Amino acid sequence: MYVRFVTQRIDPDSRRAQGLFQAAYALKDEGLLADHEVTWFLEVVGWFERHLKIPKEFDLRGAGTDHERQRTLFWFKQDAHEHVQRMQQVGVMLGHHGIATRMLRSALPGRIIYQDDHQIGAVPFRDTQA
Repeated sequence: MYVRFVTQRIDPDSRRAQGLFQAAYALKDEGLLADHEVTWFLEVVGWFERHLKIPKEFDLRGAGTDHERQRTLFWFKQDAHEHVQRMQQVGVMLGHHGIATRMLRSALPGRIIYQDDHQIGAVPFRDTQA
């Protein structure tokens, strides 16, 4: 099982639900977060930078076009408990700003083109909810 956190906003690139970090960065960039929220959010981002690999290049196992790679969505593995907990906390902060969030679960989120200890990157199938 994999989990992904999303808002109700649609990302123009992937045409899927926007992720929580994108939404939080938008609030920050628009000056809508209080100073203590900015400090806290940047600490969370720092934790993820230290504890979650950011792929420099996708593992091309079956990956197709650049368009497909741009549509890749990242999902946490079910045993990435601390990562999931921290994302839930980001969701709470977004909720305080009127941005509804959801945690999606899927056993088959798409064609997996990237994988590490905590996450997968998958090109969604047409009927994948994300």
